[in-house]
Amino acid sequence: MRFFNTKSNLIFSGSILGILSAGTCSLHAASGSSQSSSEQEAYDANLFNKDKSVFFVNAEFLYWLVNEGAVDYAVKMDKKPWSTTANTSAIGNYQNAHFDWTPGLRASFGYFRAPHYWDVFLQYTFVPATGTRTAHAPKESGEFLNGTFLQPELGIGGTSTASLHKARCHIALQYHVLDLLYTRRFQPNDHLRMGLFGGLTSAILFQKMKVFYEDTADNHSHINNRWRFEGIGFRIGLKLDWYLGYDLYLTGQASTAMVSGWYKNSSYQDTSFPVAGADNSRPIRDVELHDNRLAYTGQFLLGLAWEKRWNDIRTELFAGYELNDWWNLHQIYRTGFSAPTAAKETFITNSNLSLQGLTVRLNVDF
Repeated sequence: MRFFNTKSNLIFSGSILGILSAGTCSLHAASGSSQSSSEQEAYDANLFNKDKSVFFVNAEFLYWLVNEGAVDYAVKMDKKPWSTTANTSAIGNYQNAHFDWTPGLRASFGYFRAPHYWDVFLQYTFVPATGTRTAHAPKESGEFLNGTFLQPELGIGGTSTASLHKARCHIALQYHVLDLLYTRRFQPNDHLRMGLFGGLTSAILFQKMKVFYEDTADNHSHINNRWRFEGIGFRIGLKLDWYLGYDLYLTGQASTAMVSGWYKNSSYQDTSFPVAGADNSRPIRDVELHDNRLAYTGQFLLGLAWEKRWNDIRTELFAGYELNDWWNLHQIYRTGFSAPTAAKETFITNSNLSLQGLTVRLNVDF
């Protein structure tokens, strides 16, 4: 029995020593884990290199689609008209100009001043967008293709004139924006950076819309509508970077600008249809508008970024969706067709201009 008790005491003592040893090891492990956590916190505390002055370069690939209203050029009937002899209004589907998806670029160069948390940068955006659409006359008897501008025969022959055989529209936009911006950075916590930015913005936007009509008598007409805007103004905005973990960030940006500048709009049309007493070497419509105006724009951007700090540089790879909207730019002027001495009523169609799509950015701080 004494031997059994002694053996039990030894087993119990060994168990206690084992537990104490395990506890000591656990304390050492916890201490090491705490140290690693502290080191990680120290590393995370400067996720955005807020204490280091750097130059930075951004190169962005844009794959955008331009959307615009009030760019109709024809109406294609999809049902019979209510009368084959009396006047009628539009019947069928409007044929509109459409832009194709197009690549563009944005590049910027700047300097971040630490530890004062401000930066200044110059940024340029360029997007060339085009699109071509063609509408053909319906195959069903009694259904027609109608122009939304004057057709080649000008309506002089009444209801017996030739109908359109084909209508083609080509539209093109040149988009140039140059910004000089200043950012004041704020860091509410180690994982969130906010930047309030503002400064000068300038823009040159040019658009042309060409329409070609061909009727069943082989008469042709060309319409050319253009507008151009050049201006300078002020931009203000906010940018956010939120650290999600594993070097991933949620990035968002919004800005708005008011630009004052010079605006020109022109409209031209000719026809091959022979008119008695007319000089077909001259256009039937040739008018221009010049004025100074304010244009307004808004920009929105949201996406994910992968950012990595190396020994001497910091890199960022961002992909997201961007939307830019412009107001008070796109307009098409139409007038009535009457005697040279008669009044010419003006009908203005207008809409906003938007550019939206994928934005991919590569950033390097050095």
